[in-house]
Amino acid sequence: MEPLRPSDYDDGSTERPIQQPALGLAGFGRFMWRQLTSMRTALILLLLLALASIPGSLVPQRSSDPNGVVQFRRDDPELFEILDTIILKNKNYLFTDGRYTIQSKMESGKYFKIVSYEKIIN
Repeated sequence: MEPLRPSDYDDGSTERPIQQPALGLAGFGRFMWRQLTSMRTALILLLLLALASIPGSLVPQRSSDPNGVVQFRRDDPELFEILDTIILKNKNYLFTDGRYTIQSKMESGKYFKIVSYEKIIN
């Protein structure tokens, strides 16, 4: 004897295509916001930041190792010219908020230009 089941019971034997709900502008905005604020996106951005910082640690810096810069130029002049056009010369920017501007000026030395967030926002 077969058990009694409601008339709309689905035992899963028939394959039906999945129908996604239609997203409006607000739904699409909510979807994009959730994607941008997800942990996966944060980890991918951190990985990209780490990859982008590798050249800065492998290429010698003028302010800290001028002899290394001369040797790097002698060893690979083509790559040196490419990097020399991309990298800012004798300029380092330190972004800080108003609480640490004075301390940043005292501790960073003459090679850093201190930029306060208030100047950028206003």
